[in-house]
Amino acid sequence: MALMAACVATEANLLPPPAPASESDELEEAIDLLNAVVNTNHPSKKMDGFLAQDQSLRVLLDTLWSIRESALALANGDLSVKITGKGFLAGALKTLQSHFKHLTWQTQRVAAGDFTQRVDFMGEFAIAFNAMAERLASSVEALKQKEAELTAKNQELVKEIKNRLRVEKDLRISEERYREMAITDHLTGLYNRRHFYVLAENELKRALRRGHSLALIMLDLDHFKKINDNYGHDVGDKVLAEVGRVLTSQVRSMDICARVGGEEFVLLLPETKSTKAVEVAERLRTAMANTCVADCGKMVNFTASLGVTSLDSERDQREEAPKGLLESIIKQADEALYASKKAGRNRVTAF
Repeated sequence: MALMAACVATEANLLPPPAPASESDELEEAIDLLNAVVNTNHPSKKMDGFLAQDQSLRVLLDTLWSIRESALALANGDLSVKITGKGFLAGALKTLQSHFKHLTWQTQRVAAGDFTQRVDFMGEFAIAFNAMAERLASSVEALKQKEAELTAKNQELVKEIKNRLRVEKDLRISEERYREMAITDHLTGLYNRRHFYVLAENELKRALRRGHSLALIMLDLDHFKKINDNYGHDVGDKVLAEVGRVLTSQVRSMDICARVGGEEFVLLLPETKSTKAVEVAERLRTAMANTCVADCGKMVNFTASLGVTSLDSERDQREEAPKGLLESIIKQADEALYASKKAGRNRVTAF
C-alpha cells in the first residue's frame, strides 16, 4: 500500500525529495500515515511534528483521502459523489462512476420494457447483463404469445357461453310455448277444457276448505252454425276470437275462463255469490251483443245465452268428492243455459 501511495505521489508530482539517511525515522512515519489512509478503517487526517511542515505530503494525503472517500461512496452505491482527485486512480474511479450511471439508466430502460439494451463495456458483467436482457425479452415474448392464445380461447369460450345461453333461452321459450299450447285454446287464447278442469277442481277444493263462495257461468253463442254457413268458417273463427277477448276484458285476473266446446265457454268465479255472478253474466251478454266483426265491409253481429249457478257450501259439504261436485255444478249451469236458449236466447238464467 505504501508502494501504491508512492506511485500516486509520483504521478501527481507530489512526492517530497528522498530524505537523507538521517531522516529515516521521519520517512517511516510518513509511510505509516499514508498506509493508514489506504488500509485502516478509521485513519486520522492529523499530521504532527515535521510531517505538518511538509506541504507536498499534505497535498498527497488530501488526494488519497479524496480517492478513499470516492471509492467508499461508489461501493455504497452513491453515484452522485463528486470525484475531485487527479491522476490515474481518480480517473479510473470517474470512469467506473460513469459506467455505473449508464448501467443504471439502461437497467431503468429494461425495467420499462426496453429489452434491446446491451452493454459493451465492463467485461463479464456486460456478458451477464446482456444475457439477462435477452432472456427477459424471450420470456416477455413467450408471455405475449400465451396471452394472445388465452385471449383467443377466452373469446371462443365467451362465444360458446353466449351460444349456450341463446340455446337455453330458445329452449325455455319453446318449452313455455308448448306448455301454453297444451293448456290453452289456440284460437281464443283461453284455457282449454282439460286444463280448466284441473284449475276448477283445485279452486273448488279451496272454496270448500275455507267455506268461501264460488260461482260458475256457462256461455254459448246463439245460432253460431248460421254464422259459419252464411259467412264462412274464417268469420266464425273471428267471432270466437272476439268472444275470448271480451271475456278476458270483462272479468278479474283471478277468474278462470275456458273454451270447452265449439262455441261453448265456461267461467269460474272464486269468492263470488250468485247475485254477483248474475251481474257479471249480464255484463258479458251486453258486451257480446254490442260487439261485431268485419267481413268484406259488412259487420257481423252475434249474441250469447248464459246460465249461472253457485256453490252452496253448507249443502255441498256433505256431497261427493270435489271432482263429482264440479261436474254437478257444471251440469246445473248447463241446465240454466238451456233454459236461456229455450226462452229465446240472448239472455241470462240463474239455476
